[in-house]
Amino acid sequence: MCGARMQVIFLDIDGVLYTKRSGLAFAQAIERRRATPCDEERVKAFDVEAVKNLGELVYLTGARLVVSSTWRLRADLHVLRDLFHHLPFAHALEGTTGAQRRTRADEILAWLLSHPGITSFVII
Repeated sequence: MCGARMQVIFLDIDGVLYTKRSGLAFAQAIERRRATPCDEERVKAFDVEAVKNLGELVYLTGARLVVSSTWRLRADLHVLRDLFHHLPFAHALEGTTGAQRRTRADEILAWLLSHPGITSFVII
């Protein structure tokens, strides 16, 4: 949607969807051999309340999601879409920030500068 007018949510995953609470539960599941330490299982361990809240935010605002998390370094947009396909906000996944820069803020600024027409954004 380059150049299109839209609202954007820059999404970090660790600490936002994969919270301390869900991470502890995931670690316990691995210990009990009920899960393996792979991204597919980690997505299943996302905090249910956080997923619900983000889904509502996307629904109410019509915002698009741009992953600014380090997850983008090990999974491209197509893989992220596959991983998130069952989540209530999967349809809103627009893209990822680019190559690693000094800070997350620098990455987001670079993305914004290359996508004119963004009417508003939030970083979570």
